[in-house]
Amino acid sequence: QHIAQAKLTNVFLHDATVEPLGQAVDTYDLVTIYDVLHDCTNPLDLIQQVKASLKKPTKPNDDDTDDAYVPFFLLADIPAAPSLVQSLQQQPPPATYFAISTCLCLSCSMSEAG
Repeated sequence: QHIAQAKLTNVFLHDATVEPLGQAVDTYDLVTIYDVLHDCTNPLDLIQQVKASLKKPTKPNDDDTDDAYVPFFLLADIPAAPSLVQSLQQQPPPATYFAISTCLCLSCSMSEAG
């Protein structure tokens, strides 16, 4: 709704639960994922789908008239240490967010087959 109001024609919100990214090969300049990866039942598959969905990078022309093109994947997730105790000692707020997310999201992720 806000994208339409701002009259942006080059911004899309994509819901991978409705249309898997695997169907969007060589499509996007930028893919962002916020607070999602830790809830995925198959995070490697998601990352591979994102990689395939990004447009292919290009090299600059020899005559210096065109810059290289590089697509971007921006991933932001809860920082965590290797153990819960380390996370609580080093980063208490993110560890708390992760614990809440585990209670709320893990049951949803576990409901998927596989």
